[in-house]
Amino acid sequence: MVIEERFFAIDVDSEIRSLCDSQLRGTWQMPAELVRFAVRSGAREIAVTSGWRGFCVSWKRGPIARATLENLAIALDGAAEASRRQESIATLESSGAEALLWAGGSADARLQIDGVVDGRQLRFKRRASRPPRLGLSVPTSSSDEVTVRWGCSKLDRRRAGLWLRMACRFSEVDVTMDGQPVARGFTDGLYRMRLEDPLHCVIGLTRHGEEPILWLLRDGIVAARAVLPGYPPFEAAVELGPVVSGAASSSDLRRAVTPYVSDLCERAVDMMIEVAGRPQSISGPEGQRLIALLLRAARRDLRREAIRSLRLLPNLGETHQLLSLTRLEALARWRGGRLFAVEPGEGADGVLADAASTIVASPEVRNLLVELTGIRFQPPPRRHIGVLRRMAGGARAITVRAIERGQGMLRPRILPPDSLTAGERRVLALLRAALSPRTVELGNGKSLRRTATGFIVPRLDSAVVAAVGRVGDDPAWLYPLVLALRLDVPSFGSLRKDWITRVENQPGRTPFSSRLAGQEPVDGS
Repeated sequence: MVIEERFFAIDVDSEIRSLCDSQLRGTWQMPAELVRFAVRSGAREIAVTSGWRGFCVSWKRGPIARATLENLAIALDGAAEASRRQESIATLESSGAEALLWAGGSADARLQIDGVVDGRQLRFKRRASRPPRLGLSVPTSSSDEVTVRWGCSKLDRRRAGLWLRMACRFSEVDVTMDGQPVARGFTDGLYRMRLEDPLHCVIGLTRHGEEPILWLLRDGIVAARAVLPGYPPFEAAVELGPVVSGAASSSDLRRAVTPYVSDLCERAVDMMIEVAGRPQSISGPEGQRLIALLLRAARRDLRREAIRSLRLLPNLGETHQLLSLTRLEALARWRGGRLFAVEPGEGADGVLADAASTIVASPEVRNLLVELTGIRFQPPPRRHIGVLRRMAGGARAITVRAIERGQGMLRPRILPPDSLTAGERRVLALLRAALSPRTVELGNGKSLRRTATGFIVPRLDSAVVAAVGRVGDDPAWLYPLVLALRLDVPSFGSLRKDWITRVENQPGRTPFSSRLAGQEPVDGS
């Protein structure tokens, strides 16, 4: 019996095209992949220009190795041996230069690479259906700039430009597109936070959106996107380069981020809680958005107990006071399970008959409160008054405010203890202990006043307002308050020591509040 051996020739060109098809959703992704390659090469500033023939990507201080271009020439040379071409393809992929292979892989691609390597000018050229050429010459200048020009037929240049701008939004490398810097960060961010654990990422709260969006990055450039239905909305740019291979596909990236999803959602909720601890954050449309995000998290059973104790809901009956869900439930039990609600910015025709039982909440917030507490809400009853009485009451209120403002400018009025909130009483007690034997009072002014026996601390000072929301949980926050007010505290050294100990001895993850002590801030985008 004769055994016939058949050797099948490997179609390397088809293999390269298959690689391109599996890694790219279209040629419009190619310019962004070339920017990613530039970042991997060490570039710090990248300039991209677009034209009718394609795109040009140039950078400095990131030379392309001569061996890389030699392997590229072999891989794209149809006359070379199949085994040599496959070895070159494997080398390009393992070295992180697969973007150059994709750029020259299609039959109608135009690719030209220029750069100076080891004192020689290198030029690689690949034209449609022509063998690649790699030339060496004497450099005409000492510039270390690398230029990659690429184009192909039927390229959607507009879509390629839009994708490149979006893909580079979170890059730590400066990228310009047609001379204009690429916009950075989240498009409509409210607050953002940077994390290093469990992954290097940036989390942001946004003004719009109904579901969390994860932007999955490799080398700081967006490679894929994932949506997490059911969780409170946020956005996160997550770097996955250290946990995936260089040739990872979009589906590979989504699988790689899956084990970290729960932790990322909890960190996002922790950020919401931290921001909500600032009284100035619970105001206007952005405040209502933040309240809704926290209530969505509680509905999902994320940090529910912590959210229930937060003072979130504006109450018309208590000035400078916010109600927690626990306090709201107690108030509802006292009022027969029913409370009143008005929408933010809603005008008052007359006078509310029961302001203490009336909260300010958007329809979404009210619906979430019904789900979480079972409390029923209805429009508040109003006690209508005549036009003359309404005008007289308005004039009287204006006069009272003017008198109080004048008193605050000339001589701050000391506030009685029964008008202070629990947080303000706590701050006042700690300041009195630190400043003893000098006296400390809380006044209605906006600046610190010194008296013969001590100080009158301004209630409306931003540092005091921020401290009221934090000192109750952590007395060490008294130290930054003392610094902000520039008080001469006898126990200043011990306050500073307590604060430093509090920051340095954080177990596990670093709480967001410690970032306000000189680390990464939680700020507005």
